[in-house]
Amino acid sequence: MSLADTLLKDYEKDFVVNFLGKPYPVYFLIEHLLWIVDKNNVEVHFLLNEAQCLMYRTFCEQKRKGVPIRVNDLKSRQMGGSAFIAAFFFILTLFQKNINTCIIADTKDHAGGIFDRFRYFYDHLDDSNPALDKIYDWKKSHTKYESCPYSFKPKLRYAKGKTLMMTEYGNSSIEVIATGESAGRSRNYTYVHCSEVAFWQDIKATFTALLQTVSATNLNSIVVIETTANGFNDYKNLWDEHFDGTTNWKCLFLPWFLDAQYKEPLKWGKPKLEEWEIAKQKEYNLSDEQMAWYHSRYLENGRDKDLMAQEYPFSVADAFVSTGNSVFDKDLLYKRKNELVKKEPLKRGIFTYEISSSENFEELEIKNIAFKEESYGLFRIYEEPIKGHPYVVTVDPNDGGNDDSAIQVIDNFSLKQVACFNSSKFASDEILFLSLATAIYYNNALLAIERNRNSSILDFAVKFNYDNMYLDQDATIDSLRERTHNRYGYTIKQNNRSRAIDLLKMAFRDDYAFINDYETICEMESFQRIEHFDRETGQVNRVKQEAVGGSHDDLVMALCGFFIARNQQTTLLESEMN
Repeated sequence: MSLADTLLKDYEKDFVVNFLGKPYPVYFLIEHLLWIVDKNNVEVHFLLNEAQCLMYRTFCEQKRKGVPIRVNDLKSRQMGGSAFIAAFFFILTLFQKNINTCIIADTKDHAGGIFDRFRYFYDHLDDSNPALDKIYDWKKSHTKYESCPYSFKPKLRYAKGKTLMMTEYGNSSIEVIATGESAGRSRNYTYVHCSEVAFWQDIKATFTALLQTVSATNLNSIVVIETTANGFNDYKNLWDEHFDGTTNWKCLFLPWFLDAQYKEPLKWGKPKLEEWEIAKQKEYNLSDEQMAWYHSRYLENGRDKDLMAQEYPFSVADAFVSTGNSVFDKDLLYKRKNELVKKEPLKRGIFTYEISSSENFEELEIKNIAFKEESYGLFRIYEEPIKGHPYVVTVDPNDGGNDDSAIQVIDNFSLKQVACFNSSKFASDEILFLSLATAIYYNNALLAIERNRNSSILDFAVKFNYDNMYLDQDATIDSLRERTHNRYGYTIKQNNRSRAIDLLKMAFRDDYAFINDYETICEMESFQRIEHFDRETGQVNRVKQEAVGGSHDDLVMALCGFFIARNQQTTLLESEMN
């Protein structure tokens, strides 16, 4: 009895295909029909390991939900994920009709290697066929274009290079391409395997285009992302989107120690582990044999902790290694992230309101404010306003680029994040109206709007005569009129930016649970110390704390605005006023 027979006995009926007139579980046919070359270069039956069984169960559980199967698999090196998906799709495609399967790899070389695996599966289908002697005898008197009645192999109708295989009677195909190739963009697929997505050249555009080739309503369709991490890039953004539980995507993480082969005998006693390795061993309850294997890889990689974290991660936080440049505590971010993924906002939706104006449009009024709940609303409420509590609403408006506009609401007494919003789809006036509605809803909160390049939002805000707007304390000199004047809103400058970030960093360190929003935590994860180089000398000329390329930091910077503005909040707790 194999490991799969034990671990998958409750999943026999989830994926079944007909073979020789009888229904069989797909995992059974993988193990009894397919051959592979193992790590010792020996041809063996494809027997599923624990990680591969976990992937199979994940597919089954997604299918049982009655939704199209979408799985994002973040894995360690050499866990057999790519080989398993190839075997799984091979059986489903070859023994079903009208199935088109696409595998897209990060490079042409890898695409060729994946196709070779499919071809190896096909070429060796009869290796365990009890009628092998009959097949040899039959071939002696028939041409290669005829189908052998004793063979397990469906006849190939078309096989071109390393790109396409088609079965003669089933009209099914397997196509392997590399990113950047146009092949397949006009086709419709049932199964799609996105291999090593974190290493694609244009992750967002390629992935979005590929999804258009799969029907979103086909409950039999399967799309699998399978990759090791590659730092903070668009794949991490994909993982965060899928991990928060608001889509049909299921995230699956496979740590290195899930593979039973990752052990070494203790020939010379226990390995001399470093302190951080000892801590990891204790945290994940690993054996000395497992840590001996891990420590050997660590030494082979020149004691490069960041490389080991990426290639052989203990956790998701390890996988998305940031080479020690994270502004906020990585362990606390990962801990809070796991807590928040199970926590839904109290409400999702958007504020509704009416805008009225005076005859000359010099004065405006916002009224009839209400919160309309929507299941996927962009405004997230985590705590309703508490009577008498002082709140600060900070706004980082879109400056006309691709950034989001962000709104953060913080209880200035408890220092809790109670609500937030971010989107790039709202116009400047809509962001202003939404900000005013939010501030009024939260006990006429102090409203602090960043004055960036798009300062028209603040010029417009003055017309509402809202009496609790943040006033910039820095007087500015108008050289043309030679007079001093104050301005509404705050500005992020060199002298206050670092201080605001430090205050947020300390607040998070002292009580990480004050952040209630999953998307805010994701942005904090991508907020790094980035080195900028001089083009001429190639030397580092400045280091800035900001979002890694391709990521957003609008929610983070709106939080920083709170630490700039909070001291101007004059409202007292009701108990203090009595």
